[in-house]
Amino acid sequence: MTGSRYLPALQAAWAAIAVDPLRETAHRIVIETHIAEGNVASALKRYQEYRRYLYRELKAAPSAQMTELVRDLTTA
Repeated sequence: MTGSRYLPALQAAWAAIAVDPLRETAHRIVIETHIAEGNVASALKRYQEYRRYLYRELKAAPSAQMTELVRDLTTA
């Protein structure tokens, strides 16, 4: 469950994603917020979903900055 401390950040990020689903910054905020909550599974899920979406739409990969966010989560 999302703590009330993180709820405003998630709401703002999801609103930005609804307006521009390709915007990496908004997806990164969602991932960073999940990491701050200690919700590794949701952070990784959001990254994978965004990565697939970005490839499907633009044949592109997330930035190195975005990938770096989750790199340590997958090497534990």
